[in-house]
Amino acid sequence: MFVVLAGRTMAGVKTTTDDYLWGKNIGEGAFARVVHAKRKIAAGVAVVASRTEGSPAEAGIVVVPDVAADSGGDGGDDAAADCVDVKFPDGVVEKLSRASVSVEHLAVKIMEKMHIMKNDKVEYVKQEKNFLAKLSGSKWIIRLLASFQDRDNVYMVMPLAHGGMLHGVIQKRANAQKADGGRGADVACVGDEARFYLAEMVAALRFLHGKGIVHRDLKPENILVMADGHLKLTDFGTALDVAAGSGVKDFVGTPEFVSPEVLKDEPASAAADMWGLGVIVFQLLAGRVPFTAASEWLIFQIILDHCSGAADLVCPPSVADAAGFADAAAAAGGAAATPCGSCGAGTTGGLVAGLLKQDIAARWTLDQVCACCVGACVNACLSSAPLL
Repeated sequence: MFVVLAGRTMAGVKTTTDDYLWGKNIGEGAFARVVHAKRKIAAGVAVVASRTEGSPAEAGIVVVPDVAADSGGDGGDDAAADCVDVKFPDGVVEKLSRASVSVEHLAVKIMEKMHIMKNDKVEYVKQEKNFLAKLSGSKWIIRLLASFQDRDNVYMVMPLAHGGMLHGVIQKRANAQKADGGRGADVACVGDEARFYLAEMVAALRFLHGKGIVHRDLKPENILVMADGHLKLTDFGTALDVAAGSGVKDFVGTPEFVSPEVLKDEPASAAADMWGLGVIVFQLLAGRVPFTAASEWLIFQIILDHCSGAADLVCPPSVADAAGFADAAAAAGGAAATPCGSCGAGTTGGLVAGLLKQDIAARWTLDQVCACCVGACVNACLSSAPLL
């Protein structure tokens, strides 16, 4: 049995592993790894180049990948062999040196077929490809540039997220805060940066839920930070099309981020993503997740104890006092957090608690999050400056 994945071409050109320059591993998952790669310069490959020295860089397409190939195989003129013909949007073709032409940095997700079949993940792979193809026109979803397969692996080609995963950004901020020592433990992103990332996540979920799709594995590892500082969602292998999958109760997700209704074998809904957002907000501010233990079973028990009231959720000051996402200057000076809408300052009954409610009818919605903290920022983030 083989995984059947219809190929998705890149710029209209079918690709294989031979068409790429392969770099190092940049990520590892349960049944996939992600590798940094670049396309080899060849006919049909999209490039960025300047027509003349000092002129602005423009997008173009390679139309003659290797002039030496036209020389009868004797090597021809060395200068010509180092050139490619690039066609620009106005139809003009310029002969440019290979050194002056750049190609997009890529992230290629590589999934081993044997492992996929052994773990019964064939449908998840097909589903991820289909969701990415359907949604990749959005600025909030990572683009699927190409997909192909060989005897051993399935490949999905996407743009490289130069800022890495949001998880890495959070850890970097938390480590910097610890090294600084000024704000104590359990502090990561603050002020404008925290507001920006929350607004981006809200905007992304608003788009996704508006399409009737629930991510179901929302976590900082599945949120990418692009070169311009904006966020994109990735990893749709367990996503759910609500219209097509009403009543689905399968157990998916990551233990620290899984919602109580999933633990109770209840139907999936957009509320599961709101729970995940609550966990992420806690982690964004504190640098750690609120529910953690030595085993998955214990994590699940802690989540259920929180929901039943058997154990209170203890919020560090970075979460409790930053329920309104205090401005950076106030936080740096140790001043009280700025009250913000319905959540209020210095309380644990605000944003995080609203998102981490057991009752999905009472759990905060995207509109409530906007009303509380980031309503204006959700629109402003569309053109916001990068915050890396």
